[in-house]
Amino acid sequence: MNDPKPEVLYKYRAVNKFTLDTLVSNQIYFPTPTKFNDPFDTKCSFSKSIEKASYNEAKKVFGSDADDMLVFKAGSSKSTATDKFTQELSQRGILSLCETKNNQLLWAHYASDHTGICIGFEVSSENSLGDSKHTHKVNYTESYPSISQKSLGSPRHRKEAQHRVLHTKSKLWSYEQEWRCIYPEGDKVYDVPGRICEINFGCRTTTSDKSLIKRILAGSNLKFYQAELKQTDFGLKFRLV
Repeated sequence: MNDPKPEVLYKYRAVNKFTLDTLVSNQIYFPTPTKFNDPFDTKCSFSKSIEKASYNEAKKVFGSDADDMLVFKAGSSKSTATDKFTQELSQRGILSLCETKNNQLLWAHYASDHTGICIGFEVSSENSLGDSKHTHKVNYTESYPSISQKSLGSPRHRKEAQHRVLHTKSKLWSYEQEWRCIYPEGDKVYDVPGRICEINFGCRTTTSDKSLIKRILAGSNLKFYQAELKQTDFGLKFRLV
């Protein structure tokens, strides 16, 4: 679970009201999974043993009559256990970030065809981006994470299983190089999880938008970079401005 973290994590954004609000207020929105553009995100499959699980069978797995065993009471074994698991997942707040600022597809998809910006957030041991309780790299796979009967019982096993689901996506999305900062409650605005340390302007960002952003952040201890097309290959380079 302890992935080596970059020094900076990035958010690609169009220049709009929401982005400017983030720069002014130092706060950012953490959506719940239902707000994502990928309907497969945070989905999982449940093992067949859960469908057949009875209270007595589950008791053999956990070896106790703890409160968490109530999810396996007769007549509600599958629906109560899985519903509780998926409901907890659906409430999480997830901020998606990227480990690089030169991802051309993200510039096109999330930064309004290179007319937007890429915000760099500092990763340190003193903020949520550097805290393994909150921030981890996404794993890309061919299949949904499979959740076993044991994963639904104790709080520790459930937390580990939910971590796996929250950080697993289809391999089709691997180009995003995603990291996730996750808070218990989503659909809320929080203080930025790491200090804004740089602003990268797209190769098509307008002069007026760049001037506006520089005025908003005047006096801030951060750096501004201008993205430019490389001359000989398909790539971006960044110039300090």
